[in-house]
Amino acid sequence: MASDTTEGSLVVGKTYFLLGYFDEALRLPDIRTQVYAGKNLAAEDTAHGRASHYFQGAESFVRNGLRSKSSSLAGMTVVPADSLMMVYGWDALIRELAANWSKQTRGEVFD
Repeated sequence: MASDTTEGSLVVGKTYFLLGYFDEALRLPDIRTQVYAGKNLAAEDTAHGRASHYFQGAESFVRNGLRSKSSSLAGMTVVPADSLMMVYGWDALIRELAANWSKQTRGEVFD
């Protein structure tokens, strides 16, 4: 199941989750809590005609507040527009994890 996050649905300052899996059976989720900082924050994004979405780690956000275009972008996670299917809001993350958990309890995921 892919996320329903689109470029138009992202909100600066809102919490999102980058979700991947360590295994092909979708048994071991890798969830990183991020705060959306904005689109094309680096000058080269626009210069190269690409859509890049910048996310700040939760720990950095709590410690330093939300970074902006004028802040250092070091340590930010950059997600290209064509990879937004790995970015989940709260509801979508819960649905994704519940669906995978349900499959596992029915024995559909494990080999």
